[in-house]
Amino acid sequence: MPDSHQSIAAYIERLLAIKDQLQEEDLKPLALDLGLTEADWELLQEELADHLTRGKAFFEHENWTDSIAEFEKALGINPIHQGALEGAARAHQLAWIKTQKKAHQDQAVAYARKLLAYAPAHDYAIKLISDTKVAEERAAHMESPISRASGRPTGNKQNVRFLMVGLAALLALVSTMVLMNEKPTPPPPSPTTPAAPTTPQVSWGRDYKLYEKFTPSIRYYPSDHTEGLTFLPREVRENTTKDSYFFQLKGYFNVADRAYSKLAMLVEGYNASGEQVFSTISHVLRDHQPTHLPGDIIPVNLFASQKEALTENVAYVALKVNESLSSPSEGLDKPSPFVNFSWQGNQPSGIDLTISQRLRKITPQIKEGAYDKLVWEVHNTGNIAIKQLVFKIEWMDKAGKIVTEKKLHFVTSSTPRIEPQQTRLNGGTYGLPDLAPEEVELYQITITQVDY
Repeated sequence: MPDSHQSIAAYIERLLAIKDQLQEEDLKPLALDLGLTEADWELLQEELADHLTRGKAFFEHENWTDSIAEFEKALGINPIHQGALEGAARAHQLAWIKTQKKAHQDQAVAYARKLLAYAPAHDYAIKLISDTKVAEERAAHMESPISRASGRPTGNKQNVRFLMVGLAALLALVSTMVLMNEKPTPPPPSPTTPAAPTTPQVSWGRDYKLYEKFTPSIRYYPSDHTEGLTFLPREVRENTTKDSYFFQLKGYFNVADRAYSKLAMLVEGYNASGEQVFSTISHVLRDHQPTHLPGDIIPVNLFASQKEALTENVAYVALKVNESLSSPSEGLDKPSPFVNFSWQGNQPSGIDLTISQRLRKITPQIKEGAYDKLVWEVHNTGNIAIKQLVFKIEWMDKAGKIVTEKKLHFVTSSTPRIEPQQTRLNGGTYGLPDLAPEEVELYQITITQVDY
């Protein structure tokens, strides 16, 4: 499908351009904003998983060349994937031991440094960088005139090479033992988040030159057809470097009077003189996403970026409705059936919610298997705002045997949290290659992560 291929190409090009300004949870909203469908996104994730699987398999068999190639292909899809960055670093490290080509050592350290940008306490990356530096310092010391003058062993190049290879081999042994079995350190429990303010907050990016004490204001302009939508900004992020600019706005629309199936916003930045300095269109709600009814909220994660630095501060950002599609909601707001679910571990104190299934549509795949399109609504019935919420969905055959499972990041840090008594929609289209359409019936939900 040409349109799909063009959307994927545009997504990857945009992602590579602004990868240093994104977090993992920003990727899917960015992909959908650039025209990818849920099916496109799922195919990309499957391709990413295939590259990671092959990269680890080649690594286990000490095939560093193909292992590097697979991990780097994975990074071509997701350049901030921590598993791919770590795999590429480990593979280059062991390739250096095998070939003694310093280019592999340099690449290993470069990938480790990139990994630290997204995981500042990553043990392997810190150890690789530190041990490499120690080895180089020892090698330089052994070759220095001071070492020779003191009567210590002169440390010719052969001895230096053996020292560095020995240190690297020790690292490689540990790497080979733990790569396939290492589990990430779970994050510490999140503190209770205070109530969200009604004015934008500033959340500056890391390691960027920033305009001092500056925050653009947000102005929302509804159209004649969207007067029932009210917008509430939650967080503004603005980064600028010497050769790029990045703006992000999180918030949500409250749906009051109609059913909305499509919504696109024109995002324009203006300086203090009222001159436009940037403009972009962001798709908040696409027609393949679930229709939002009165009482729902539409989460917003708007991006604007360019490869040139701005010469002036952005005084305010205007949000204007570029396109919308709505209809009367009568007859659509039928009660959704509740879905039973379980908690992985203990249910946190103060956290309570209900899950309902708003939509389900099962269709056949082209060759074999089925697609299961599911939309759930989560209602926060507790007294604490939910910052992140992750589902595990397991599909079962008619005998009750689990045949496949998927993960859904229902709420992420890239969208506003679910406040008490708020309802949020999310879902996706899931490929089930092991089930025929007539066999798709039973599934179960487990909440595997909740942060607040």
